[in-house]
Amino acid sequence: MSYLTRQLMDVVNKLFHLSSSTPDILNVLMQMEKVLSRVQPPPYQAMVKVLHPIILALTAEKLVKHPDVNVNISVVCCICEIIRIMVPNTPYNHEQMKV
Repeated sequence: MSYLTRQLMDVVNKLFHLSSSTPDILNVLMQMEKVLSRVQPPPYQAMVKVLHPIILALTAEKLVKHPDVNVNISVVCCICEIIRIMVPNTPYNHEQMKV
């Protein structure tokens, strides 16, 4: 397992165990974006497996409909990074993109 994959897995665990504190959420999302920005497209198969839970977590109502605009912006930045990594196989369907 690569160092980058381990970093992503660590941040994924944090993403699934978020507190309700906006600063904590922002910190995890910023870490996520930083790690995602280092992933080169196209992703290899092991990376796709790690990205899948991130894709699901970022569309969770707790994040997508968060009242803080900075959280919303950070979520969108992470989604943009995932789309950049996954192109041409967009990981989000039309309904998920409408949210």
